[in-house]
Amino acid sequence: MRIVNVFLVGVIVSAATLVGPLEARADRASSYYHQAMAFKKQRRFPQAIQALKKALAERSDYAAAHRSIGILYRKVRRYNDAIRHLARAAQLQPKSGDVYYSLGLAYHAAGRKQEALAALAKAAKYKPKDAAVLAQYGVMLIRSDPAKALGVLHKAVKLKPQSGDHLH
Repeated sequence: MRIVNVFLVGVIVSAATLVGPLEARADRASSYYHQAMAFKKQRRFPQAIQALKKALAERSDYAAAHRSIGILYRKVRRYNDAIRHLARAAQLQPKSGDVYYSLGLAYHAAGRKQEALAALAKAAKYKPKDAAVLAQYGVMLIRSDPAKALGVLHKAVKLKPQSGDHLH
């Protein structure tokens, strides 16, 4: 019985020493992430990207950081980097309409139309009441499936009838 207790104490102490560093890494990653969002708000995209790289170095599974750096890479026209990070965010958050929307925009900007359509279809599936998502998906569908595109665009207009962009 004594050996089992000593073993359990050792396991608990080992787990406690692991949790401390993991929490510290998560805190540092969060700090870098918030720093990046401040840079992004100031439109200082290179600094925001660098801060997000630091966040991801601390925590490679940080979905919000992958999405944010993907969006920033799209803004600075580094589409392959954007797609790589947004695809990773989609792996980490497979039911996030926001992630698939951003991924669809990155694919579209890179000229990868079929992949853009697939990502926007998922975005519309997970965000069926988001007029902007539906409008973007509808516009992308116009050439390949006009009937489906009209149905999607009608939904967008119903959700946001005051939007001139959706009516157009």
